[in-house]
Amino acid sequence: MWTYDLEADVTAAQAARALGISRQVVAMWKANGKIKPVRRKGRSPLYRFGDVIDANADALSSGHSHRSPRPVAA
Repeated sequence: MWTYDLEADVTAAQAARALGISRQVVAMWKANGKIKPVRRKGRSPLYRFGDVIDANADALSSGHSHRSPRPVAA
């Protein structure tokens, strides 16, 4: 079983990949104040993974799914 460390610091790209959303969604949540960077790694802000999961859960519960479209098998 795959587990995630909710306390881990992750980049927007890492969080997006794990949740199946785009980096732009993570950036939008930052701009809207839903998540805040906890520190930086070089030029990249790092977010607490649990905060990103919470923001995603809020978006899903409010009907604002930001999941990337999956290709449909022919």
